[in-house]
Amino acid sequence: MKIKNGLKLREVGGINIVVAVGDMAANFKGVVRLNESGTFLWKHLEKDTDEGELVTALLDKYDVTDDVAKNDVATFLSTIRNAGFLDE
Repeated sequence: MKIKNGLKLREVGGINIVVAVGDMAANFKGVVRLNESGTFLWKHLEKDTDEGELVTALLDKYDVTDDVAKNDVATFLSTIRNAGFLDE
C-alpha cells in the first residue's frame, strides 16, 4: 500500500501538512495536519510498504511497545484509508 498520487506532504511554518494537488484537489478540499509520528508513517507510505513494515519502523524509531506500535499504525491506517488517501 502507498499514498495516492496527488497528495503531498509539506512543511509550513514548522507544521507538517498534507495538501491535494492536480486531480486529487477536485475531490479533497483542505489540508491535513500531521504530528511527528504521523509524518514519519506518511513518509514511509510514500513508497510501497505494508503494515508490518510500518510497525517495525515505528519500533525502531520510537521507544514504544509492540502493542502500542501495532495499535498506532492500525489507527493511522484506518484514518487515512477512510479519507481515501491509500492505494492498496
